[in-house]
Amino acid sequence: MSNIVNELQSTVMNDQNAAAIDADTELTFSRLWSLTDRFAGGLRSHDIDPGDRVGICLNDPAKLLVAVFGTLRNGCVPVVFSPDLFDSEIADGLDEVDAPALLIDDRSPVSLISLSSSMRFILTVDIEGHFGMTYEAFLDNSGINSDGARTGIDLVERAEDDTALIAYGKHEGEVTTRRYTHNHLRKATAGDDHQPPTGEHRHLDCVQPTQPVACVYEAIATLLNGSCYVHLGDWDPEAVHASLLDDAVDDVSVTPKQCTDLESFGYDPREDQITVVQPVFQPLRSNHDPAPDLDADTVVRPLSDG
Repeated sequence: MSNIVNELQSTVMNDQNAAAIDADTELTFSRLWSLTDRFAGGLRSHDIDPGDRVGICLNDPAKLLVAVFGTLRNGCVPVVFSPDLFDSEIADGLDEVDAPALLIDDRSPVSLISLSSSMRFILTVDIEGHFGMTYEAFLDNSGINSDGARTGIDLVERAEDDTALIAYGKHEGEVTTRRYTHNHLRKATAGDDHQPPTGEHRHLDCVQPTQPVACVYEAIATLLNGSCYVHLGDWDPEAVHASLLDDAVDDVSVTPKQCTDLESFGYDPREDQITVVQPVFQPLRSNHDPAPDLDADTVVRPLSDG
């Protein structure tokens, strides 16, 4: 099975200067690739090894994707938390999967540091304070690959049954293997509803990081398709309507509730370039070993009510 990050690398090489992400932060494919390299180097500099879990709780989709891909490049497992979760729920999740690191951007690190026993260090984005390491300092690291170069951190291959992604929603979540995640994304990027990669295609995603499984899958599928991932901040059906009307975006993904709002403008997902994303979560289970008869190893226990 191909490595997802290798596929991103191939996409980057096809058109390095094409727009990859248009959100709070705008990134070309080349810049996205460089930042994932630096993120992987930061993990390596802090002795985060392949197979280790890395907690990610971010509102900025661009930094979220840098962290996810950078974690994967180092052979680690991204553990994506909904920003809607309480500190105690995030700490429970970190300890459940024994995650040594966490990246946050909209909450105080103080209580998380005291609540989690597994976390060795915390990364903060745009947060004032004296706790944890800043995102910028983390990216400015001395991590190198096996050839002694600063760029091109090794793409660590892992077994198909190894865990690829853990995502925590509100009281529920999903854990998937590399095989399941790759197959899911391959179907998404090859489906009839997706345009062929042109370097100009712009996909607007209205799903928020508060629904981490759907948000991350939509974003990665868009990037592997060679398209620009455009993320909408606060839900605004009039803004989506205007973007579609002005051809600012080529298609859009929405939740069922958001689709209902767009129907008032005359849109029909069966006829228009609208994909309805139904977030599907499986209750988290109680052991960390992938079941051999399952495509997805749904592990870890449900989070507390906070």
